[in-house]
Amino acid sequence: MRRSALVLLDHPAQVANLLAATACLLARTGGGQLCALAIRTPALDRVLPTEEVLLPERIAAFADEARAHAERLCAKAREWEARAPADVAVRCESEEGEGADIVAARGGRADLIVLTRPEPHEPAAERSWRHAAIFRTGTPVLLVPPSYAGGALGGVIAVAWKNAPASERAVHAALPWLARAGSVHVLQAGHPPEMPPVLAEHGVAAALSEVPASPDAVGEALLRAAHGCGADMMVMGAFGRAPWREAVFGGVTRTLLAGADLPLFVRH
Repeated sequence: MRRSALVLLDHPAQVANLLAATACLLARTGGGQLCALAIRTPALDRVLPTEEVLLPERIAAFADEARAHAERLCAKAREWEARAPADVAVRCESEEGEGADIVAARGGRADLIVLTRPEPHEPAAERSWRHAAIFRTGTPVLLVPPSYAGGALGGVIAVAWKNAPASERAVHAALPWLARAGSVHVLQAGHPPEMPPVLAEHGVAAALSEVPASPDAVGEALLRAAHGCGADMMVMGAFGRAPWREAVFGGVTRTLLAGADLPLFVRH
């Protein structure tokens, strides 16, 4: 069965990179379907209560702006579609509504969700999409950094391993790519490395590495180790400290989400 990926478009300059990363992973597992989605935030959700006097004008202006932005995103996706691999079918859609709810509903039906890595001072709406993708869908999420400029993904994969359910779920979700990788490197911070049972039970060979790190610098140490083994992607569990409605990422997860310069394959 061919896999389906939901790609959440946000910035026109990042569209081609997001689609290229997605197509690369789909092609590694035999191709699939890619839906590039531009979410339009309803105008009323963007109007401040203090602007009620200008409400009709502001609603119209915001609605026009949202439509124009979605059209620019879809135009970029259509430009890239001409370069898509033959075994990856591409379609672009635009949908208006509460972004987090759209992501939760549509992302739950996909095999993979792809969006940009968090940026400092990003809009609250985009932050809510990411939280919904990770905490509300059960679908693995690929976070693509701005520095990604195409190129192979899944040839050398690092696994940031912790003996915990979130790590196990992330590795299990990544098995189709781990099984096809040229090499897999399991990185474990502060403990003698151990082979994740989920890899051993599925016959996936891996090199094991202990990553020395102080408690407050684990994320940075894991990232350095991933680069040291030549990884083009890192698999990790997304650890949170609260229910999804008030989701707060744990320290290592937060560090990697904020600063990783290679794509992260995550699952909560």
